[in-house]
Amino acid sequence: MKKSIIIFCTIVLGVLPLSAQSVIVNELQAANVDMFVDPSYNYGTWVELYNTTDNYIVLNGWYVSDDPNNLTKHKITGGINAKGFKVLWFDHYDAEYAPTQIDDKLDYDGGCIYISNNKGELICGQPYPEAISRTSYARTTDGGDAWGITSQPTPGKSNATSTFATERVEAPVVSMDGGLFRSSVIQCHNPRRNHFTLYHRRYSPYRE
Repeated sequence: MKKSIIIFCTIVLGVLPLSAQSVIVNELQAANVDMFVDPSYNYGTWVELYNTTDNYIVLNGWYVSDDPNNLTKHKITGGINAKGFKVLWFDHYDAEYAPTQIDDKLDYDGGCIYISNNKGELICGQPYPEAISRTSYARTTDGGDAWGITSQPTPGKSNATSTFATERVEAPVVSMDGGLFRSSVIQCHNPRRNHFTLYHRRYSPYRE
């Protein structure tokens, strides 16, 4: 399913003239567990838009959606300064904060975000991968083509200060199922690092 979503996003983007992408998705966080508080005082997921032009763009009547068959799913308002940023918050919709909060959720397993103008014409479509808690998926330079994962999200600000991961380490494999342990140690093996980490029940972990 995720492959189908990404392929569809690529096809949709392929038919867009480059000039149409005046507003693009610059960064997003689909697993904001405890980092950034949204306008309703919750830890909501978010999408950051970036204005690639040298002019202020009015967003009144524009739309954001996660459904390619319904590009006018949620209306957005306000505007975005030249080379500026605008954050759209998801998950905890509150009508009081409707201009900046969207009555929908980002998909932890990955998906695609579509931005359309006030005529319902697609401006950009951006696929995103499965989320990692306390990280964001962002362009390594504002408005650039390269994307990466960073533990230093910057909602509403430039990505220039973020450091991006060069690889994603696989989750360690624990040597036994969960339960009441009578042994003094538990072994965890990370196949890419080729080492064991031994955890004593009373003391700090040490590594072999």
